[in-house]
Amino acid sequence: MKIIIRLTFFIICLISFGQNKNPVGEFENNQFKIKFNDDNTFNYASKYFQDPIGNNLQDKYIESGKWILRGDTIILNQDLTERSYGHYDLIEDEIGEKGKVYFRFNLIKTKYNENDEILSIDTLQIEKLDLAINNNDKKNRLRISNYPTTRCAFAGYIPKELITDKRVFEFEKKDNLIHKIYIGSYELKKTEEFIIKNPNSNSFVLNVYQNIYENAMIRNKKYLMLNKNTILIEQKPNGKYKKDGMYFEYYQIKRNK
Repeated sequence: MKIIIRLTFFIICLISFGQNKNPVGEFENNQFKIKFNDDNTFNYASKYFQDPIGNNLQDKYIESGKWILRGDTIILNQDLTERSYGHYDLIEDEIGEKGKVYFRFNLIKTKYNENDEILSIDTLQIEKLDLAINNNDKKNRLRISNYPTTRCAFAGYIPKELITDKRVFEFEKKDNLIHKIYIGSYELKKTEEFIIKNPNSNSFVLNVYQNIYENAMIRNKKYLMLNKNTILIEQKPNGKYKKDGMYFEYYQIKRNK
């Protein structure tokens, strides 16, 4: 009798487990909505003017493709080769007056067609960033922006702001030697510490490169189906998925009922 009960319980668990692994339906979070169709196609639509990588666009982003399920892992567009979505570098030099320091911040967007041929290269200005020289203390930061930061209870600390649309920024050099530069921006997705090779450098050009593929930005992307109503979408370098912590709601999508 005990064996029959255990077997029945085991079968029920298997059925429930299998049901939890069916993603067919519509899921969403604050950033995007995705529908998994029963013919193994998907439809992705952003809610803001961004693509799945986070590049800013002039229109809302939509994409269709194919999905497969392997265990509890959903793979989007498995047949599409992964591509580099971009990188960044900081170029340093000694120019002009030694008592001044010069900065330029470029956003370089390269668009590719379905054959990976370059369609266009546009060099734009990063619209907002935080800059600090030698130390990243809050009071040492300068926010350079095309527009002022909206001040509200949830804005957090707002550093001193320079509101300008200039492409080259020129400041009096406060420190004789520059060892580190800190730059934080949406395009970098973080605050990056740059170690300066030549402390006498006084000219710095940040280039942020973004690669945009017209046929698909979702390439061999893996999601984890946590249960029938929740899918984790942010995979860490160690292979595990983010499921808690600050802004955890951005790391998952929920089924629409």
